[in-house]
Amino acid sequence: MMAEYHDNLGPALQDLQDQLQSVRLKQHHDQQHQHGSLRLLARVKRMIVQDSSEVEDDVLYDALAALIDRLQMEVPFLLAFEHYVSFWAKLSFRPLLNKVGIALSEIAKDIRLAREKNYISKSPSRLMDFLRHSQQRVERMKPEIGEANRILLTGRFELPSHLPEYPFWIDSVFTLASNLKAFLDTVDTDLHAPLLAFQVKLRSFGTFLQCVVVCFCTLAELKVRELDATMWASDPESFMKQFLPSHILDSLIKHVASVAIRLANLSCLYWFKEVDTDEKRRTIMGILNLQQEIDLSTAEFLEMNLKLLRAVNQIQPGQITGNKVTGFLSYLLLHEEGALGVADELKYLIELVISQPEKPCNEVETFLTEIKAVIREAASLSNSLDGVCAHSPKVEVAKIRLLKEKIWLLKAEHFLKGPRNTSFINNPYWDWKSRITSLDKGLKNLRSFSKDLPEVKTILCKQNLSLVEEVPRELQSVLQSFSAKEITEKSMRESLLLLLLKILVLKADFYLLEILNGNANLLSLANDRIESVHEGLKLLMTFVANVPEESSDHLEFILTNIEAVAKRIIYLYHSVLTNKITEELIERMYLTLSELLDQIKINKAKLRELYPQVQGSCFPKTNGLGCVDFLLRNLKELQTHKSKSIATVKNQIERIQGDMEFFRSFLNDRVKESTQHLELKGLGERITEVAYKVEYVIDSIEVGIGDHLQHLLWLDSLLEDISHIKKEAVKSYQKKTCDGIPHNVTRSSDHMISQVSAPEPDEVVVSLSDQEEVIIDRLIKGSLQQDMVSLVGMPGIGKTTLAKKLYNDSRVTYHFHIRAWCCISQVYSKRQVLLDILSNISGLTDYIHKMTDEDLDLELYQQLKGRRYLIVMDDMWSTEAWDDLERSFPDDKNGSRLLITSRIQNVALNAKPNSDPYLLRLLTDDESWSLLQLKSFHGKGCPTELLGVGKEIAQQCKGLPLSVVAVAGLLERTEKKPDLWKQIVDSLSRRLIDDPQTQCKEILELSYEHLPYNLKACFLYFGAFLEDKDISVRKLIWLWIAEGFIKKSEEKSLEDIGEDYLMDLISRSLVLVSKRRSMGRVKTCRVHDMLHDLCLSRSKEEMFLQPITKCDEPFASFDGLDNDVDFDLYYPSKPLIYERHRLCICLERRHFIKSKPSGPRTRSLLFSAIADRYPRCPYDITFIFQNFKLLRVLDLESINMGMFFPIGFDLLVQLRYLAVSGDLDSIPSSIASLWKLETFVVKGLKGMVVLPVIIWSMRMLRHVHVNSCAMFDLQDDQLESSLVLDNLVTLSTPALSGGKETLKILRRFPNLHRLRCIVFESPSSPMGCDQFAQFDILNQLESLNISGRALNQGELSFPLNLKKLTLSRLRLPWKHMSAIGRLQNLEVLKLLSNAFEGRIWDMREGEFLKLKFLKLDSLNVVEWNATCDHLLNLQQLVLRHCKELEAVPFSFGEIPTLLMIQVQRCGLSTEESVRDIEEQGIEGLKIFISH
Repeated sequence: MMAEYHDNLGPALQDLQDQLQSVRLKQHHDQQHQHGSLRLLARVKRMIVQDSSEVEDDVLYDALAALIDRLQMEVPFLLAFEHYVSFWAKLSFRPLLNKVGIALSEIAKDIRLAREKNYISKSPSRLMDFLRHSQQRVERMKPEIGEANRILLTGRFELPSHLPEYPFWIDSVFTLASNLKAFLDTVDTDLHAPLLAFQVKLRSFGTFLQCVVVCFCTLAELKVRELDATMWASDPESFMKQFLPSHILDSLIKHVASVAIRLANLSCLYWFKEVDTDEKRRTIMGILNLQQEIDLSTAEFLEMNLKLLRAVNQIQPGQITGNKVTGFLSYLLLHEEGALGVADELKYLIELVISQPEKPCNEVETFLTEIKAVIREAASLSNSLDGVCAHSPKVEVAKIRLLKEKIWLLKAEHFLKGPRNTSFINNPYWDWKSRITSLDKGLKNLRSFSKDLPEVKTILCKQNLSLVEEVPRELQSVLQSFSAKEITEKSMRESLLLLLLKILVLKADFYLLEILNGNANLLSLANDRIESVHEGLKLLMTFVANVPEESSDHLEFILTNIEAVAKRIIYLYHSVLTNKITEELIERMYLTLSELLDQIKINKAKLRELYPQVQGSCFPKTNGLGCVDFLLRNLKELQTHKSKSIATVKNQIERIQGDMEFFRSFLNDRVKESTQHLELKGLGERITEVAYKVEYVIDSIEVGIGDHLQHLLWLDSLLEDISHIKKEAVKSYQKKTCDGIPHNVTRSSDHMISQVSAPEPDEVVVSLSDQEEVIIDRLIKGSLQQDMVSLVGMPGIGKTTLAKKLYNDSRVTYHFHIRAWCCISQVYSKRQVLLDILSNISGLTDYIHKMTDEDLDLELYQQLKGRRYLIVMDDMWSTEAWDDLERSFPDDKNGSRLLITSRIQNVALNAKPNSDPYLLRLLTDDESWSLLQLKSFHGKGCPTELLGVGKEIAQQCKGLPLSVVAVAGLLERTEKKPDLWKQIVDSLSRRLIDDPQTQCKEILELSYEHLPYNLKACFLYFGAFLEDKDISVRKLIWLWIAEGFIKKSEEKSLEDIGEDYLMDLISRSLVLVSKRRSMGRVKTCRVHDMLHDLCLSRSKEEMFLQPITKCDEPFASFDGLDNDVDFDLYYPSKPLIYERHRLCICLERRHFIKSKPSGPRTRSLLFSAIADRYPRCPYDITFIFQNFKLLRVLDLESINMGMFFPIGFDLLVQLRYLAVSGDLDSIPSSIASLWKLETFVVKGLKGMVVLPVIIWSMRMLRHVHVNSCAMFDLQDDQLESSLVLDNLVTLSTPALSGGKETLKILRRFPNLHRLRCIVFESPSSPMGCDQFAQFDILNQLESLNISGRALNQGELSFPLNLKKLTLSRLRLPWKHMSAIGRLQNLEVLKLLSNAFEGRIWDMREGEFLKLKFLKLDSLNVVEWNATCDHLLNLQQLVLRHCKELEAVPFSFGEIPTLLMIQVQRCGLSTEESVRDIEEQGIEGLKIFISH
């Protein structure tokens, strides 16, 4: 009975509905009967509640139709409950199931009876009763069924052990899909579309399952025809069971049954259970969630279906299999082609998957995993699309584009693998030409697809698509060549592997980025490793794109390894994509990433063998922290500039930048300790080397040295080195924390010199009576208060020698009750110093030796108390010793003294600020000769034949006693012959430095070693300048800045910091002042020859710089050759290659040009010309721009480069300092390529030089100096432009006219500090309209120098901040002087060469309040009316060539601050007036008069 209604109830209801419709059509054939849904529902409702006999026939028939419709909707749910939910139902629900079964049977009987007796026509009212009765029975069961459904959901779902066969569950899919249709009008609007999509998917799934049955039906028929029918089952179901593996069929049946049963239960719950709206919505959501379990985008479900297809294919491959794949595609894409347009391509991939064995090899398994992922992606994308592609959102179009790319790449990969692993190339059935055509066509479709879509991140973006478009053509060329036997099979395989790698690495790169942008939790655990793998992959990708043409033993190994890396990355991606993030997955991922990094590391090592790497042996070993600081500054500038040249390595540079920040912090913390701890010192040296390497690599990338692969290899190698060093630095930090090593350690050393007894006067010295008398007076005369006398001077000047002589002078020994001598030295020990002093006073006993430091302090204090003492503290390097010992020296107001010697002036000043240190002078030539005779001949006279050369040697010592004593020792070991002594003269300083017996180097090096890190490089840089030549301080500091020696500060400018550095070196007695400026600041400086040679010696050791002179080869070979000699015959054909960081070349110009030197790593090139025949001759210097691409400093000021800037100079993009000379009249616009340029010096040999408009965009410029006259090209410039040179602090010498143009130019320099300019009348201005430039807008200006022709109108206007003003050739009337006098900060005023004209200068009160220096030169003033009140703070007055000036105001002698009056070549009356002032005997005032 059950089977009867199972099979017939549904069709019977439909037949009944059809009969009813037929009767109605017959009765109303001629009538137009139309009624709306609302009226029909109203009639049906009345029909149900009223007696049917009272209603018209048409209404009766409507009611019958409605009841039948209702039953048609109800019965499928009853059937679903009875058919499918029963497999879930427990025994407690059996009575309900039986009741439902009985009800369905009775309904079936009633309907069958109604059909048989034709109640519809003969007795519709009776039929109505039947239907009402049936509906009522259903209604009565609904609550009970609904509750049963609800209870089932609260329990655990389990499938029964025995399930119906495969066809039963196919029917269930279609039945349940029909049931879902009944919900569509009852659900919320937002759920309508998803529910409809689920219904469509169910039907598509059922169709695919039917397709498999049909396939087996066909297979069964084939088998029956082929073999004895008794051997084979004839029905498809039995055939499936007979040939399909049981685990495949069982798993499919169980999966479909699981979904069907749960879907049936939820459907019945929704239909039968009376619940609120929220509960109904939750039920629908539960139904929709089941969709995932029959979704092919789910890995497990896809694999289940593919196994089914593979099993069928293994039974009978061919056309039948193709049909079932087509059915599978319809299910996958929801219709045959779908919105994706990829059915044919997917069919190719699916057939490829199901044609493989169930357990393929690892390589094939990886490939199949990727194909399955693409199939899932297609399924997911098909689910999300509604309608055709053209109507899809752009983001979906981008996803479709990505899907098409993946499919094309898989096809190409499969094709490329064939001929590498088989002999398919010779197989006539392997139509490679058509396949190549197919690939090419696919690429064209990709190019045209979504061409209007904005650029989105896909595998084959524009750049990558261009790369793979070459694959079909290259593939065809390779296969044709192989077919024609033009290449070997090995060559063919290598070529195909390379093409395959181009595809694999592109995919691997994309997938790694997808992982990096994917799961946040996963990234937090493995982000660093993934990024490391990605960086390594980028390097391998670059190699694949640029494989060297020349063969290598490592090439095949590298390519094969790259293939393995790419495949593992792709597999890793799909593993992460298809699996839940579990601890096991993370562990597997960690292992895979580690193995990938190992593989990449092996490849890197092989690649480094193919490409030259950066060697650290040529980089400087000094200025580590300074180098790191400068590097970080450069990296920051690169980021700001957004340089395109480094865009491809931006990530690596950012990582390096972060590590360098760490190193800077590390070096800052450890810089003081590094001199005492060898481990730290070694670590600092490694950091220095890697910083120089980083600088070299990044700058090389920026200028285009090397290819991209080489850049990546360099950076990768650097990152590895940095990583190792960083680990050691971290360990050092940890060790420091554990060991508790303090930063400032005061401890004794084995190398410390301890003077435990007073020095004996056994040394032969030359008498320096002027110095000795001054110092003895300070020791034994003056104030009774305790005082300090400091002897300060450069190393080797004789401080200790003089101190010994004073210590033992009879006047000193007589004056002091106690004298004691101690040596502090660089490594200071307080206890040792206390013991040294006590040993001089009373001797040392065991009792004293056992004292604590505090007791020793007290003991010394008590022994000195009440007695006049002299304590000599020799060789003091810091105030630390004085700070420790000061309280041990009582001040009893009895004239006690402390005598200290130091190389560092600031040490003396800080120890006793109110006591001026005594600066020891150098010896005169006569004193040097006297000392040399004493040391060389021991009081005996010098032989006559040696007098001349002996005095020359003494002169070469440049007044340094150390040098004299050292050369005396050298001469003692040299035979006393004039020619041998003459050889010593030629290289005296270098001989002394290099001679270990003189110990000069050790003595001088103490000062160098004691320098802080930031001063060591500054000091060594003096070796770059010629010996015995004064060095411009401004140029020196500009070069220091360009070299990166000066660290930026928020408080001070780079120039001010540079000046502080110089003053520190001067204070340390390492640098000599040559000339001073008006207010005492240093104008030029130099170093002693011995220190110059020390600079060169240490520079060589530390590879800091390399001097090249005529004494070096090959130039020494040409010394003395005729000027007209053909140098091409002598010079090598290849340029001389130098490896040093800095080159200082001092040669004849022609030698330099002809030699064409090269410095691939040279950062600074300073050329100084020695005298030659044609100093103004122009030379071609273009070789520099190719041979020195990394120059940061280029000084060619002493060589004429001609009328034009040479072609190629703009390649030197690293330049920060550029000094050139030539017959130039303009600077080209290409100068703007040098965007880092800070200092630009132009020595124009012809006159005016025009600066281009583009100069306004060179924002890094700090100093622009044109020696003659500079004009700004304003023709093409919009002066209203907002471009300004914010960093420019020095400008000379622009030509400026009055008016608005000049004003607009000056506004471009808001931070200008120094300006030297020429003013002129503009020829384009109307007559009399020129005005004096309004310099007052330069509110940062401190120094102004103006020369030129006076303008017609306007008042002088200067910035109030001005401190120095120089005017010349302006011929201004004296009435304008008030504008200058009102400058409240003016300290220096120079009026030169008719700056003012007029015979009388009347000074006014209240002006020049801070003026300290006044110079009048070549003025025609006669009468100077002024008093001391007009120049209250004047310190120096200089008068030159003022021949008509009658007198200097007599009252100037009363100016309290006046220190010096200098008169040179003025009239007699002027000189006499100055002498009158001198006769007043004013203390401290010096008068100099010269004719």
